[in-house]
Amino acid sequence: MPVLAIAVIVVVAVVLLLPPRVTVNAQGTVAISNTSAPQLDIILISDIPAYGVIEKSGCGEFKGKVKIRIDCFLTPESEYYSQYGGAYVVDTTSKEYLAGYKGELDKEGNPVNQKDYDIWWDSLPTVWQDNPFHSHFVYYDTTVLDDSIKAETARVTEYFYAFHTYCWDNELTFLSQWVKVPKQAGTIRDVFIAGDSSPPNKSACELKAIEITSRTTEFDTREFDKTPSPPTDLNIGEKGTIDIGTGAVIGDSYWVAPNYTTISTGNPANADGTIDTFEIYPHTSQSGVKVGTFSGGSGTFNNRDYELIGTVTAGAPDPDVFTGLSCDVLTDDVIGFVLTGGAIKVTTGGTAMWFKSGDQFGTGAQTYSRAADNAISLYGTGTESGGNPDISNTPAIWEVGTVATSTDYWSSGSGPEWPLDDGECHFTVTNNGDACSMTIKATNFTGGVGWTLAGSPAENTVTMKAGKSGDANEGAFITLTTSEQSFISGLAGSGTKKWELMMESSTNHTDGALKTATITLTATLD
Repeated sequence: MPVLAIAVIVVVAVVLLLPPRVTVNAQGTVAISNTSAPQLDIILISDIPAYGVIEKSGCGEFKGKVKIRIDCFLTPESEYYSQYGGAYVVDTTSKEYLAGYKGELDKEGNPVNQKDYDIWWDSLPTVWQDNPFHSHFVYYDTTVLDDSIKAETARVTEYFYAFHTYCWDNELTFLSQWVKVPKQAGTIRDVFIAGDSSPPNKSACELKAIEITSRTTEFDTREFDKTPSPPTDLNIGEKGTIDIGTGAVIGDSYWVAPNYTTISTGNPANADGTIDTFEIYPHTSQSGVKVGTFSGGSGTFNNRDYELIGTVTAGAPDPDVFTGLSCDVLTDDVIGFVLTGGAIKVTTGGTAMWFKSGDQFGTGAQTYSRAADNAISLYGTGTESGGNPDISNTPAIWEVGTVATSTDYWSSGSGPEWPLDDGECHFTVTNNGDACSMTIKATNFTGGVGWTLAGSPAENTVTMKAGKSGDANEGAFITLTTSEQSFISGLAGSGTKKWELMMESSTNHTDGALKTATITLTATLD
């Protein structure tokens, strides 16, 4: 099933029982899949009952960028606060907790009698704790300015507040919807990572991360003014994904093993690609968490890639979710983690689990010991390799002006001198992804009596044509219909193509209602 990307041009006609005025609005890239998707326009405002802060534990250098973790919290004013804004958790300062569990533990620190341990755990005093409802990673150059960090912190908070409230309102899990959001340049789902950097650049990124995290209060969205954001399209469609791990579920037991690298062989990766999202269900709050992918089997595993997550907070009704990551994975890789403190949920009786003392991320092939069969509550999803279609179209607006009957209109302002060249084209489509080809289609105009698309104009019937630079004459243009037609072939990554749109107006307009049609460019990978 191919992954697609589209660029949408909205054609708006204002008809006043006079020659109508037409506007073409090129909305840029709207990446979806090959099935229709609900477009959820959420108007985000600056006083949403949520705020974003920089979480120091997940920050540092990553592949030549400054990696910054943004945690999103609900405020008590949110209607979702009591359910998703925090939880009552065990008071780790209480004398009962500090006295410790008196039952028998195995060498990894897990209880031998789970039922007895659960009774002790449930008897401990609790306190209320605010929990982040989402954590997202962003990447900056070392020259990033404070205003840019503030703007991105606000954007991330507003976007994921809208996304989670959509899921909560519709009783959907976050991940079930997130995996449907296409990955495209310039969007929150995209993870822009530069190539491997030279050591000096790596050092500069590390120093910049330290400098930023020394001033985290300055980037708390409650502490600076924010202007209302434009509508945000959550853009939930259907999309093929790659996944790894048995799932972040509440489980019936837990695994402690601090400073042990632990690998779960359940649900190996189903394809090559990049894991950009991890879910973790902690039993107790965790520190120093790393997660990653491993190749191998039968007790010998080699870490392929990993991500520093940092702190993971326990107590939420849902798993902790971390987006904006970039962890390489190949088919049949398995998932693993290490932490310096805390415990993770497991489901007993799962698939083989292996462990080795120490942080084994980045150490090459190592021999691991077999643990009890448990499904670890750790899960990753991402995008399959092989390229991402990603196109955008500019400019945004074509102001046609007043439209007379039986008249030709060109988006560039006048008819070309053939053959059509770049300077005679109004639109530019840009391929921001990998090599692709494009089709084009249109809809009939809606509003009032509507306008129908046809091969020749008639009453309330228009003809729309599209052509590209290099076309020898108007006969080479495509007469647009509601079905997709081949338009641009073999556009290389980072390539552009100029194109032109023309309309032959109707022979008679019979009403003055606002009319709208949509033209869609759809890209598929070559």
